[in-house]
Amino acid sequence: MAGGARRRSSRGGEVGGPSSPTAPAAPASSSSTAPASSTAPAAPAPSAPPLGALLAIAALLGFAVMGHEALWARLGRTWLGGDARALAASLAAVLLGMAAGARLAPRFARRVGPLVALARLELAAALWAASLPWLSPAIEAPLGAALRHLGPGAGLAFAGFAVAVPALLPAALAFGAGLPLLVMARVDAARAPRDLGLLVAAHAAGSALGGLLVAFVALPALGAPASAGLLALTQGVAAFSTLRLAARAPGASPAVRITNGTNGVAGDTRDAALRVLAAAVCGAGTLGLQSLWTRLAALAVGPTVQGFALVSAVYVLALALGGVLGAALVARARRTALRAVVLLGLAGAAALAGVGAAGDWPRTALGVFADAAGRGATPWLALAVALAPVVAPPIVLAGAAIPALLAGPAHASRPAARIGSLLAAGALGNVAGAVLGPLVLVPALGLARALALVAAMPALAALCVLPEALRERDAIPRVGGPSPRAWPAALVAASLVFGAVALAARRVPARFDPALAASGPFLYAGPAAPNLGRVAFSHDGVDATVTVRESAGERLLQIDGKVDGSTVGDAPTQALVGLLPALLARDPRAALVVGLGTGITADSVRIVPGLTRLEVAELVDGVRRAAPWFAEATGAVLDDRRVVLLPLDGALLLRHGASRWDVIASEPSNPWVSGMGDLFCVETFRAARARLRPGGAFAAWFHVYGIDIDTVRAIAATFLEAFPDATLWELARGRDYALVGRAEGDPDAPLDADALASRASEPAVAARLRAAQIEGDTGLAGRFVAGPRGVAALAGGAPILRLRHGGLEARAARSMYADASVAALAALGEASDASAPLAWHASTAAGRALAEAAPGAAQAGALGRAAVRAAVAGEERAALAAGERALGLLPDDPALRDLLATLLVARGKAQALDPAGAAEARDTLLSVLEVDPPDARLRADALVTLGDLERAAGAHARALGYYQRGRRLVPASAELARRIADTLDTLGAHADAERERALLRRLR
Repeated sequence: MAGGARRRSSRGGEVGGPSSPTAPAAPASSSSTAPASSTAPAAPAPSAPPLGALLAIAALLGFAVMGHEALWARLGRTWLGGDARALAASLAAVLLGMAAGARLAPRFARRVGPLVALARLELAAALWAASLPWLSPAIEAPLGAALRHLGPGAGLAFAGFAVAVPALLPAALAFGAGLPLLVMARVDAARAPRDLGLLVAAHAAGSALGGLLVAFVALPALGAPASAGLLALTQGVAAFSTLRLAARAPGASPAVRITNGTNGVAGDTRDAALRVLAAAVCGAGTLGLQSLWTRLAALAVGPTVQGFALVSAVYVLALALGGVLGAALVARARRTALRAVVLLGLAGAAALAGVGAAGDWPRTALGVFADAAGRGATPWLALAVALAPVVAPPIVLAGAAIPALLAGPAHASRPAARIGSLLAAGALGNVAGAVLGPLVLVPALGLARALALVAAMPALAALCVLPEALRERDAIPRVGGPSPRAWPAALVAASLVFGAVALAARRVPARFDPALAASGPFLYAGPAAPNLGRVAFSHDGVDATVTVRESAGERLLQIDGKVDGSTVGDAPTQALVGLLPALLARDPRAALVVGLGTGITADSVRIVPGLTRLEVAELVDGVRRAAPWFAEATGAVLDDRRVVLLPLDGALLLRHGASRWDVIASEPSNPWVSGMGDLFCVETFRAARARLRPGGAFAAWFHVYGIDIDTVRAIAATFLEAFPDATLWELARGRDYALVGRAEGDPDAPLDADALASRASEPAVAARLRAAQIEGDTGLAGRFVAGPRGVAALAGGAPILRLRHGGLEARAARSMYADASVAALAALGEASDASAPLAWHASTAAGRALAEAAPGAAQAGALGRAAVRAAVAGEERAALAAGERALGLLPDDPALRDLLATLLVARGKAQALDPAGAAEARDTLLSVLEVDPPDARLRADALVTLGDLERAAGAHARALGYYQRGRRLVPASAELARRIADTLDTLGAHADAERERALLRRLR
């Protein structure tokens, strides 16, 4: 608009003149010390909406942003497979949208004014965001095509981002335009930096509330579609409130009249560019910190949806405090560049100083969980307080730097554009930090070094502003003209700040203690904490931190601190979940195992006669790297030419893969672990059935400990929806179970007793069954719990778990400390009672023998579950009676012998505590030896208690005999060494006692 011509906006504001955000800056003064108010006189200021109303709208917008971000991370998990990729994609979409929205905000405002533009954008975003859960299948379809054509690898990951980010971008665009439009509505350039700080604070506070409510309340109770609708309603309220505000303050437009000028266009342009660069670098650091803090918090509070929300809430609340602090500082600012240098430098120093403390979070959480042990709920508030000292200081300081970066001579000439540029640069930096931190830096450097690198970025951002600070003038001119040059003070302040950064950097550890990182305080805290053993292998990968431990001849696999497999304790479950469908399938030639774990499941499947191809889907790179540590237990299963390892999410492969199999075994982690819900939903179960060849069988593992009965029923109902012929089998007594379905889905189709008896008699299969505490085909029949009618009784009309609902992990995490064993075992008993006996087809002698023995074996299994239920409920007599009856029906069953021995040991120990019950205790413990349980630890426990009874009675020689018999069973027991040493001292064999104490020191 040459010649100072004007045109009227639709909201009555003047656009296009010297006061327009897009107009060129005022001419430079011939003197660098000319007063800053040398431009045209001020026009009457248009009416501005009250700041309080804008703050309330900012809080509502923040509530919606963080809530949608949490939901999008869940949707992205379904689309892309893998929490790290999903979180990176959702953050990238949100932040790219925010960058574009911030940059385009002035253009939106020029058309209809900032408030009307904001209302229209929010309404459009609300409609799109609310529809995303329903559009998810259509969005996911191209990813399925990419998987079939590209296979797993970088191409598939790129295709996932190429589909997911554009799908989320339209709604995110409105999120980014919100804050700049709200600042523009205030119309006063001098107050814009302060207003931005306050609006950032209100937006962040609303974000914290939105993220927490979605993760802890809305998603578990309502699911993703209803939660998205609730958030869209919030956006609608914000939009209509904004429209009412626009009607009351029609002068609120982007036509900001500037009464203060600039001091040298070239210098101001350079300084503005450096401030934008500082915002980008700082944004990369802060979002990188949040991503890596989330990874570390998963090691301390558990890999749950709520754990992510907790870190995010602490982060954005700190950002809110920073916004308030920055608004207060910039309102009194004389040297804004120097303030930005100090704040950003201190933020970097605080982040670096907190690296070691972040690595210590598992130890801190250990104390919190130990204090809360037995309460049946997670101490979320105490955990948030424990995280805050690390998260809050750098984010508060970085948040306070945002208004300081905005307030400057360059800002005064084009405030709306500068706000948009600054926020857009920060958002683009956020994208880089969110993607590069977990996906690139962690695998390349490890968690500690990656965290240190991103922690230093705010200090690097301070360097961008340092040149301006050394020659700074007032950002907001005051009476009396500009301040003198401030380079001496700036130089001193910068030296002190970067000295603090250097000192903090020296305290950064080279790597975190792997044993502490994998201590799993969220599960293994309290007086009953297990000894997990020494760390043999540790790997920080894209998706998780994977650890291998060695303890008393056993190797354990931990993922983010949770034990997800072992070569002893979990081995029966891992073996049976693969063996069951392989033995029940008609012609098992091709198989798929979802989840490599220790490799025992895959090894159990490959030994079944006739198998020619075995694919194993394992997403977590650390689990794949840990496979050699379990090669002895698995016979180096991955070296078998028939075995193909796919670096891919199993649920994604089932829903979109092109292959078909005769056997599919799914053994995910617990349902409360983030991302596991995809493997328990009806869409995945139906896809598994569609991927089975005729006569094929599919097995899905689930557990009944650390879970509520409603979740157990929902899993049963969902499986039955996909497999009408569902049967239920017991893997580990009272703990682990498997649902098995067949391709035909005929509830009346009999099982092939001939094939099962023949396969179970194969030497390799029989040996694997014995290792899983099953004696032959009859013992396997004893693990049958219920047929289709029984599974329906267990389901009890529970709702079907659907992919778009997405609330299983959030709901299950709320009950991970509420043991449903008693209720679940009672429900399993009802299911067993409601079930008809298995129908068998038998034509051979072995098949007919199996068919005849199966009902009695199944009854023995039901009595075993009744014994476990009575024991958990504290009904000792009923538990022993049921256990003895079960063993009478199936006397060779190793698991029933272990069960009865466990009950007898517990009873004998309780009797031994009563001085008058010594004789009864001896009889009970001798009964343990008569039962002869396969678990040597049970026999050793009985022998040690018998030895203690003899010592108490003064029969030290007999006590020593019991202890030495126990030593032969568990040679590495420190407690036995101590008892033997004390007994030898009592008997006068001091030299032998000293040798025992030397052994004790080595064992400890």
